Amino acid sequence: MKKMYVLTVTIIYLLILFVGSAYYMQLFEVYKIKNFDLSEPEYEYIISNVSSKIVFGYTGSAREARKNAEKVWIEIYGDRVKKQKPYIVEFDEANQVWLVYGTLHGINMFGGTAGMLIQKYDGKVLAVWHGK
Repeated sequence: MKKMYVLTVTIIYLLILFVGSAYYMQLFEVYKIKNFDLSEPEYEYIISNVSSKIVFGYTGSAREARKNAEKVWIEIYGDRVKKQKPYIVEFDEANQVWLVYGTLHGINMFGGTAGMLIQKYDGKVLAVWHGK
């Protein structure tokens, strides 16, 4: 009986530790931000074809970029973009630009995701799009 109690307490402790760690990572943006290269031809094409006049102001963190992108996407595409969470955030260090885009979930998911390029220093949105 004592072994069962110890096992149960251990499992509960590990579960609390796991959930707490995941919450901490979400809350404090502990995730490593991937890098991307704005000079790749696909981004030049996107900027020249789906540019924007939106400006947020200084966008210094991945969390701010993600929050601002979602706000604009909801205005343009509606609440359905929330189904594309988690949003992925990447950063181009050389150009100081955030890339934010949605993800598709599940088997047999078709369509595209929302995307946005945001300059860090002034929050100017270089492009907003939604793939097909």
